[in-house]
Parts: sequence; C-alpha cells; structure tokens
Amino acid sequence: MKKIVIFFFLFPLTIFSNILGFWVDPFNALYGFSISQNIEFWNIKALLRYDLPVKWEQGFPLLRPEQLNINFELYSETYSVEYGYFHKKIPFYVSVNPYEKNLNIVWGFTGFYGNYSYFNSDIFDFIFREDMYGFALKYNDYRFFFENSTENILGFEYNGIVVYFDRFGLEIALNINNENMGFYFVPVNGNFGFVLKDNENFLFLNDDEVNFKWKWGEIYVVGGFQKEKRQFSIEFSIW
Repeated sequence: MKKIVIFFFLFPLTIFSNILGFWVDPFNALYGFSISQNIEFWNIKALLRYDLPVKWEQGFPLLRPEQLNINFELYSETYSVEYGYFHKKIPFYVSVNPYEKNLNIVWGFTGFYGNYSYFNSDIFDFIFREDMYGFALKYNDYRFFFENSTENILGFEYNGIVVYFDRFGLEIALNINNENMGFYFVPVNGNFGFVLKDNENFLFLNDDEVNFKWKWGEIYVVGGFQKEKRQFSIEFSIW
C-alpha cells in the first residue's frame, strides 16, 4: 500500500524532471527521492536539484523539499547572470573570495557580485561595498591593485600568482581558473575556494563548506558539509 501511495505522489513530478532518483543516507538512516532538472534553451543553462526525504505521518508520506541546489547561467550579447560557485569574472582582491555560492550579474563592464559592485575593463578594475573598495590597473598580463578594507593593501597579480603587502609584510596568494576549474587561496587569513566541474559532476569547497556530486557508473554520490549541516547520500535513477 505504501508503494502505491508513494507512486501517485511522485508520478506528477516526473513530468517536470529529467531524472527521478532514490537516495539513501547510510549515516543518518534516512531515505527519499530527488528531482534533477537540466534546463537548456535560448541562452539559459540551469541545473536544479530537489531533495525529498520521506516522512510518514498517519500512514501517508510527506515529501517536502528540504534543500534546493540551483546553479544557472544566462548569457546574451550585453549581459550575463550566474548563480553558483564558479565566477571567473570577479577581479582579484584579497578580501573577496570568488568561489562562494553567490549571484553574479554583469551588464557590459558593470557587475554586481553578492553585496559587491564592480567595474571591469581592459585597462582598470574597480570593486567596492560599504566597508571596502579596491582599484586595479592592467598592463599586458599584469594587474596592479590597491585595496582599502580593514587595512591598506598594495599588490600585483601575474599569471595566477598574487604578491601584495599588508600589515604582516610581504604575502603571496593564488588566483587560478579556466573553463572547468578554479582555485583561490590567501594563506594569511585561510580564505580559499576550489571548484572542479564537468557537466553534472562538480566539487566545490571553501573554508566554510564542501559540496559535491559524482556519477560512478549508474550511481550518484552526493554530499554537502557545512558547520551546522551535513548531508551524504548514495543515489540511483528510477525514472
């Protein structure tokens, strides 16, 4: 009877999903379903995923989305909108981690990233928010920048290597990215971010959280670890 009830709850959802999966969390003794939707039309690319843990109350299942994982990209000739972990267009400043999960909106040479505003051009970059600002000049492959946040920071970047002066003296950081990989690391404050992605598979981590999805044959391994929330599941497609 329970199987029949669950089927009628899930059947309408299959109309809107690319993949309907069943997952098991072996550590927390939980199970449930997932809905994955890969959307690609016009200039929009999106990956949506809902987790639906099964909870029984008075003989009926309750399927309540407890976590929405969304990454999307929208591009045109004049603007782009991205929500996710991988933002290659953010200028480097030591107070800004470009591999947090955030919204990035670009219109021409003007951008908004989380609570930052920035301007990008072939000659200079400028980024600011209420408590900081940074300015950079570009020459060939070099970027010379100045940042005023909790302190004054002066430095330059070349080929992913960042050298700057702060109250601790001479510091070195990394800011490396390409189409499918990004790495950002500032040793002095432990601020880092790393992204590796390939279609539906991705690995994201920074100093606050880890999220990943990995397809192994017909099995998906999905996880997310934050300070106050942990998720790990083994999943396979049923539709």
